[in-house]
Amino acid sequence: MHNDDRSARIHTASQDPEFPARREAGHRAIMAALDAALGPLGYALKGTTWSRTSDTGKSAVHLQRSRYGWEVCLTLRFLMPDGSAPDTDHWREDGEVGLSRFVEEGDPGTIAYLDAEEQPERLAHVIDILTTRAIPWLEAHHDDPGNVPPPVQNHAIDLVRELGKFTDHWSPKIIAGFNGHDVMLVKVQGEFVWHSHPETDDFFLVLKGRLTIQLRDGDVTLNEGELYVVPKGVEHCPMASEEAHLLLIEPAGTPNTGDPATAAVKTVL
Repeated sequence: MHNDDRSARIHTASQDPEFPARREAGHRAIMAALDAALGPLGYALKGTTWSRTSDTGKSAVHLQRSRYGWEVCLTLRFLMPDGSAPDTDHWREDGEVGLSRFVEEGDPGTIAYLDAEEQPERLAHVIDILTTRAIPWLEAHHDDPGNVPPPVQNHAIDLVRELGKFTDHWSPKIIAGFNGHDVMLVKVQGEFVWHSHPETDDFFLVLKGRLTIQLRDGDVTLNEGELYVVPKGVEHCPMASEEAHLLLIEPAGTPNTGDPATAAVKTVL
């Protein structure tokens, strides 16, 4: 839904004296649909959270009302026996994953109450994404929570759109994974720090702008569409006089400074 359409619908609903009753009817419809889908999979409902517990942890699907009472948001969680999230890069800082990770664009996990009543096919689409894509990925954590690949996205990843989601520099964003490696986007400007990676090579592909990789025995300058691989153990320092956009590939968990104590926290887009 476009923001203008959403704003217009919210305004109309706010003027409708019947909206509070319709909102509760929509909430009941959403709860009923989720319970019908998750109950047979062994998920028990408590409040607005469906969960399943095993020896390795607890998986959960949580439904959160929005602050303004227009919609609900559906998120996934997995808690280890000690109450922490799995030690992988797939989870947001709040320990949750949204349904947006399983689709090309938008967030199907954000459901307007009126859609449940007026457009039940939208709710059915959310249930389909949840049960065919999200839940199988969540369930894999019960087998080996520390070795689950990123959510499967059955679509092409639009790098331009993903780059538009952030503005900070030198903070890699994970967009995909393969064979134990993170595929990341990063925006850079200025000079980074001298560092090396004793266990892995360092891959740089310039998508936009210009990057200079300073080496102790000379510099390598990359223009748009060019790449360079710094051999493992070689000290280097990336630098960009103007903002540049890069694609990086490295083993999951590799600190971007070479030192976990000073590395930037990688986040998942």
